[in-house]
Amino acid sequence: MKSNVKTENFQKSAVYIFKFVIFVFLFIASAIALLLLSSNASYPCGIADIVFKAPFSTVSYADDSSSGEPLYIVIDAGHGGEDGGAVSDSGIVEKDINLDIAFTLYELLKTSDYIPVMIRTEDRLMYEAGQENQKKQNDISNRITLAKEYNNSIFVSIHQNKFPIKKYKGFQVYYSKNNPQSEVLAKIAQNNIKSYLQEDNNREIKKADKNIRILDSLDMPAILAECGFLSNNEEAELLNTKEYRNKIAYLLYGSIIQYAKEYEDGKL
Repeated sequence: MKSNVKTENFQKSAVYIFKFVIFVFLFIASAIALLLLSSNASYPCGIADIVFKAPFSTVSYADDSSSGEPLYIVIDAGHGGEDGGAVSDSGIVEKDINLDIAFTLYELLKTSDYIPVMIRTEDRLMYEAGQENQKKQNDISNRITLAKEYNNSIFVSIHQNKFPIKKYKGFQVYYSKNNPQSEVLAKIAQNNIKSYLQEDNNREIKKADKNIRILDSLDMPAILAECGFLSNNEEAELLNTKEYRNKIAYLLYGSIIQYAKEYEDGKL
């Protein structure tokens, strides 16, 4: 009997040790990847400063178990070109913040096995020649069409908020009602921002209505992240720093990784 107990205890200890070793390996791999990325000249402020606070694994699950298709992450930087979006009192323009966060998220996802896709990669609206009469409507229509080209995908749109009352601030996620997984992804992203970046953020995720046409038109898991309020001077100045934008991009990246892993593990 004592021999059996010792054997059982040894087996349990071995399992714990194995799990610990795997965790340490993934933690170190994540830190190394982010340190390498932060040394890139395109991102001088880096993002490695928060990796030890929010240590997401860079291991990803790129194949959908049912279809065998690669998983695409469609990244949409809101506004562009003649449509600047929200503007702060000091002249910080939303379209530029959106594109920078989107590019950083894209670069992060390239370190995983996912396939990131950018809807826009330059300062422009997405209407085509001959569509100038209804630029904004055609811009959204073309974004929707591009997103729908990827069957096995997640859609993430990057925006900034604005409100007449300047005291309001904080990251908030909207989600599409067309896929129940949209709400799951939105909750993960909102919770990670609160846990690792904005501890005083008590905002709740919101289901998008028809006014957010891009989410209303997509069937894949789809969210729109309002990363902050440009009408709040303090938050606008944070968003105007590369370091802060990198943190938001990293937490969106980690949320996508977490969502995909939990989905693959059958926890959702």
